[in-house]
This record gives sequence, C-alpha cells and structure tokens, in this order.
Amino acid sequence: PVSPKYKNLTFYFSGERDWDRDRNPSPVTIGNGDPAQPGLFGSGILPANWSDAWTSNAKLAWKPSPLVTLKLGGTYNQEDWSQYLNAYRFDLAHTPRYQDTNYSGYMTWNHSLSNKAFYEVRANYFLTDRIRGDGLYFKDLRAYSRPDGDPTFDPTEALFWYGDDNPGGAHVWDDYLHRNSSYYGLAANYTNQVSPDLQVKLGGDFHRHTLRFSDNNFARHLYDQTQ
Repeated sequence: PVSPKYKNLTFYFSGERDWDRDRNPSPVTIGNGDPAQPGLFGSGILPANWSDAWTSNAKLAWKPSPLVTLKLGGTYNQEDWSQYLNAYRFDLAHTPRYQDTNYSGYMTWNHSLSNKAFYEVRANYFLTDRIRGDGLYFKDLRAYSRPDGDPTFDPTEALFWYGDDNPGGAHVWDDYLHRNSSYYGLAANYTNQVSPDLQVKLGGDFHRHTLRFSDNNFARHLYDQTQ
C-alpha cells in the first residue's frame, strides 16, 4: 500500500540501470593493439561500442469500494548506444550512435454491478522510437553540413562529406535515420450471467496506429529557415 492509512491504494515500481563499456566483449580483442593508437584493444574492450540503458515499470491500483477497481500503469525503456565500425577505427568520434526509446501506458476500470454482471473499460498507449546518427553531431542536423559545400570531392557528393575547410578531416556518419511507431487503443465490454445456462457479452475496441520513417542518405542540401 501507499501508506498504512490508505490500504485501498497500492503501487508497484521496479527499475534497472545498465551501463557497458563494451556491448559485445570478446577475448578476440585482447592483444590486438596498434602502435598508431595506444590503448586501442589493449584491455580487450572494443572502443566506441558502449551502451547506456534505463528500464522501468510501474503500476498504481485504487479500490474505492469492493465493487470498483482502477488500475494505472506503464513502462519506460531507453538505450543510448554506439556501434564500433572498423572503417571508423581512426575516427571513433564519428562512429554511428543510436537512441532507442520505448514506453507504454494503460488504464483499466472494472465495475461489478451485481454478482452476475460487470463491465470493464480499458485504454492503452505504446510508442517505440529509434534515432541513428553521427556519434558526435547526432541530433544536430545543421552541424552535419559544411557551410560552402565540399570542393575537395566530387561536386555531386553530399554536403555531409567533411572536407571543405579541412581536406584531411574526419568523415561524418551521414546516414541519419529517425523511425517512430505508436498506437493507442480503447476498449469496453459488458458481461451478464443471465442464468446458469445463458451468458451475454457485449463489447468493442478501437485502435489507431501511426508509423513514421525518415532516412536521410547522402543529403545534398541544407535547408535554411532564415531564407
């Protein structure tokens, strides 16, 4: 219960925190050091391959009377992680970074009208979201581009390619992705045990889904809202 005074109001909560320097540790990385990069692989940890995650779950139940119960609950999970790619071995700051977020919520209302009849109303919501981008700039899309294009590469190449003011500069991860999926639902039902041989059930539900997907590969222009 929330407190000894309010025994008809109860709660539950759990949470977990996880942080990994290397999401996929392996003995293969031990002893594969490179003199050009002191410390790389030296401890058996794959660089730029970390993970930072939170997981939680909560529920609140209220029983104002023996015939009525209200429940509220939800979950929240987020993982922020980086992916080591050998092509970026000398450019670790720009390895791709991901952020995965999932959360949900629900409500149920149950009311017993008699010892033979009751009804229930339910509502729920769920969302899953993924963002993938450059490990350094990530969500700052304006930072990906170069102010005057990129004269050191083919003119048809993307603005995301670094090189206009530093020909020997690092390469930006230029495949920015944002994927989002969500839905909410409503449902209600009524049950009546009319007699030992007859039970009546009525009900219905509604769901609405929203899907969004954006994948910006090799962007060639930067949109300026000031113009």
